[in-house]
Amino acid sequence: MKQSLKLAAFLFLAQTMSYAVLTYNYRAIAHGNLYGALVSDALNATFSFFVIKRIAKSDDALVPWMGHVLGSLVGTWIGMHL
Repeated sequence: MKQSLKLAAFLFLAQTMSYAVLTYNYRAIAHGNLYGALVSDALNATFSFFVIKRIAKSDDALVPWMGHVLGSLVGTWIGMHL
């Protein structure tokens, strides 16, 4: 269980950053900010790669999933306020 909570915390933080960057990316595209869109696209792809790699190694699914989803929600909220 301790390992699942550690993974959930990692996924929460990774998804928070990922969704903040993704939300910023959508805003950059909407405003025609090419460089902002390209940089945020690369960051989001990097976060996604490491999250998928980490999830593939986990045995437990429920607790890490909760961290993943909650991080998505918080990341969107942060991205909308950048």
